Amino acid sequence: MSDEPLSVILKANLLEHDRRPSLLDDDTIGILSRANVGLEEAYRAAPVGVIVLDRTGRIVVFNPEAVRIFGYSPNQVLGQSVEMLVPDNIQINHVRYREEFLRHPVPRQMGTGRKITGKHMDTTVLNLDIAISYVNTSLGIIPVAYIRLKDHDEDPVVINEDGFVVRNE
Repeated sequence: MSDEPLSVILKANLLEHDRRPSLLDDDTIGILSRANVGLEEAYRAAPVGVIVLDRTGRIVVFNPEAVRIFGYSPNQVLGQSVEMLVPDNIQINHVRYREEFLRHPVPRQMGTGRKITGKHMDTTVLNLDIAISYVNTSLGIIPVAYIRLKDHDEDPVVINEDGFVVRNE
């Protein structure tokens, strides 16, 4: 793990692998630069996959557990649309859901009453448990997803009213 701030890593990865100017604007980089280092470490150490998006749905944080779940390295996903992690047959619906969440953000368990799936790098469809929340910034809503591979017998990940991930017991 690098000791550099997350914002420096993100910007360097996007510049190195995208070969275009950074997909993160200077304001977003500034917000990430001012973020508490403890939060950054929490993302890295989280026992669930953590994916943070920018306002356009591009991935800006992809923690080690997300790497394990989806099979991609951070360098392969940073700056890419989150829809790359969604099965092809539901990508269009996912874009609409994501845009609706930005208009009316409410921390919640995704897919109440329906199966939630994702797409592994090898195209295997994954049965997932996803809770979504957000960070409200001067630039708008920044979505955060908490993800686990789901076994049929497991309780889902739930976000409480304070925005914290808890087990449903």
